[in-house]
Amino acid sequence: MLAVLLDDEAARSHLFSVALLLALRVLPLVLLSPLLGLGAAPRLVSLLLGLALTLTLLPTALLHAQADLTLAPSLLLLGLPELARGVLFAWAVALPLHAFSWTASLADALRGAELTPAFTTPEAEAPLGLLYRFAALSIFFAAGGHLLVLSSFADTLQHFPLGQVPTGLLPALLSAAQLFGKALSLALVLSAPVILCLFVVALATGLLSRIAQPVVTQLVQGPLRPVLGLAVIGLTASLVLPEVPLALRVFVSEAATLLRIFG
Repeated sequence: MLAVLLDDEAARSHLFSVALLLALRVLPLVLLSPLLGLGAAPRLVSLLLGLALTLTLLPTALLHAQADLTLAPSLLLLGLPELARGVLFAWAVALPLHAFSWTASLADALRGAELTPAFTTPEAEAPLGLLYRFAALSIFFAAGGHLLVLSSFADTLQHFPLGQVPTGLLPALLSAAQLFGKALSLALVLSAPVILCLFVVALATGLLSRIAQPVVTQLVQGPLRPVLGLAVIGLTASLVLPEVPLALRVFVSEAATLLRIFG
């Protein structure tokens, strides 16, 4: 069948057009989504995975793509919506994992942790934020989250065919802002036990400073406070991290809704 397509000039033009548009939709998935550690993988690995996904999904894309796609200058205009669809989907499914990272980063800031030299770049992330993020990524793969993301992404090729002109850019941007607010709310809810425990520790050390000797107060506020903060965060991790699969399912569903609004 492929040989027949390549012998026909019109069919060959359609094939390459669909492949190009599909690659533009897949690219953000491998660069921004959790499939490769939220962009932690080398760019070459990401591009190779993107190529493999493009070739794998090409038959499905050909089955549902607009029939009039050809290699023409207008294809560049159709490529922008496909890139936008890929960005919206990948960004949405990555939000819950970022929320878990924000949870630990907030706790790190509240316990007064200072970043080591390894984390002093402008894009630095707190150590516990990294720990939570990679723990969440481990649960993501262990729970089959990568299969859920890939399955949902493949469904977008059927429900939102390649070459379809979007009709709801502004509503999609508003929905994306609301989704970002949900991710922030998730981070605040998950960090609430840590914040409460650290507040109690801070209150206790404050009261102790009123009644105890300065040496005892310095001992508590110096080495013991960070240790207590780490202990609290370690205990609450057992409550936070098991919520990864549920949060992922919710945000994958929200990603599909976002694309439906975009058109």
